[in-house]
Amino acid sequence: MMIQMLFQGQVLLFVLLLTTIVISLSCHEFGHAWSAKLFGDNTAQQQGRLTMNPIAHIDPMGLLMIIVIGFGWARPVPTNPANFNSFWATLVVAAAGHEIDPIHLLNRCAEHLARYKVPRRIFAVDELPKTSVGKIRRRDLDRNVR
Repeated sequence: MMIQMLFQGQVLLFVLLLTTIVISLSCHEFGHAWSAKLFGDNTAQQQGRLTMNPIAHIDPMGLLMIIVIGFGWARPVPTNPANFNSFWATLVVAAAGHEIDPIHLLNRCAEHLARYKVPRRIFAVDELPKTSVGKIRRRDLDRNVR
């Protein structure tokens, strides 16, 4: 928990980590706003959220929770799905800003899951193999990751 850094006298580390988190949250929320705009929804822009300014994105209670318990949040970016110009826009907007590092994910699983639940390997694929009707073709997926 970040608050322990202050009690341990690690003020500089606390400030650097907090600054990094604030910038990361702002960039993350900007990614949602930008992708919504690319798909025709300017709701976030109209509400002043198409910016990387932390004041527009940081939720004070969410930031306090990050400091106190190590888990928190930023203000969600408003969107209006009725303005989207693509069927897939909601998925893309929701996924914007997320990049998963397989090694980090394995480490987090090892920290928080029972040993038998931790995956042995994680693979990133560009596209899931699908049938002609759009269902995931599990056999091909299994073959690609071996």
